[in-house]
This record gives sequence, structure tokens and C-alpha cells, in this order.
Amino acid sequence: MEDFLYFVRTFVAKNRQERWIYLSTKKWEKFADFNGMENDFNENCILYENNAEEIFFQTVQDKGINRGVYLEYWSGISIMSPIDWNQINKTSSCESLLICKDEGVAFFFHHEGWIWVCKK
Repeated sequence: MEDFLYFVRTFVAKNRQERWIYLSTKKWEKFADFNGMENDFNENCILYENNAEEIFFQTVQDKGINRGVYLEYWSGISIMSPIDWNQINKTSSCESLLICKDEGVAFFFHHEGWIWVCKK
């Protein structure tokens, strides 16, 4: 959960951080439904409604990202190394997060296909 706490402290608006930190202490089912989280992002996050896959790959390449912590409701928390778009795309029926703490980047994947890219 250290990576999730980093995500909250870095990319969630100050007045909403306590809520997400509190939820992270609860049962997975209550916490891992990230529905609505995008409403709490700060100015470091940018929404891409089109070309999400291309934006994702370009950011991964530009930042040299090869590892991240992936959080998704059905599969839980896992280390993704190397980054696996097919795994992310397979779980696109719900919101998910890929946190690449070392590079200061995170991706929020929405079930409708768009993506938020958060950069420190």
C-alpha cells in the first residue's frame, strides 16, 4: 500500500487525501472500487479521452518505465514488470491504477477506455 499512499499524497487534491487514505485501511472490496477517484485528482493529472493506448505507450517509452504497481479490483495488487498492456486491457471492465513511483508517473484507467496520466 506504500505505492498507493504515494499516489494519494502526490496526485490527489489535498482536501480529498484523507478520504482515500482512510478507505485504504478498509476491506479491499470497499477500497478498490476506484469509481469517482478521478474527481479528486489534482493539477498534476491530465485526462486523455482519445488515443489512450498511444498516450500510455508514449509515456512509458519517454519515461523509460519498465516496472509499476498495478491495482485492480478483481486481481488485487501486483507488481508489473515489465509493463503489460494486455493485462491492463484485459481488466478494463473496472477502474484501475498503475503507479510507477520511481519515475513519478501514474496511470488511472477508466472502464470506458480513457486514461488519466499523472506526472510529478
